[in-house]
Amino acid sequence: MKILIPRIPSQTTRMDLKHFVEDEIKSWFHLPFTDEPKLLAYEILEITDEDDVCDNHGLVTVMPDSAGEKVIDHLSGKRIHGKQIFPREYFERQTKNAMEQDEDRRRRNLTITKVTTLKSRGDD
Repeated sequence: MKILIPRIPSQTTRMDLKHFVEDEIKSWFHLPFTDEPKLLAYEILEITDEDDVCDNHGLVTVMPDSAGEKVIDHLSGKRIHGKQIFPREYFERQTKNAMEQDEDRRRRNLTITKVTTLKSRGDD
């Protein structure tokens, strides 16, 4: 399951996100003879609108899918770099025709970039 963690602090690195989710999984998962949920992928998306307003969002993939809801529940309300988060399931959306685009309420003209550079905590 893909999980979106919206509006994370800009100083959050990919490794911060990875450790944050893995540590949370380890804190509650203690079932013997059961496969532990695994964090398969983690990335930070930087979304910039036409007014140059920028938001960072975490996107993590957890397997099996059945563990995804539990991960969302356990992460909800936690803090990363002092900011409270409220993750939710991520859905890939594709519009089929122009009529659906007119009904689409999402912001237009967004630029989405994967954050790949490492940020040190001392940088401004």
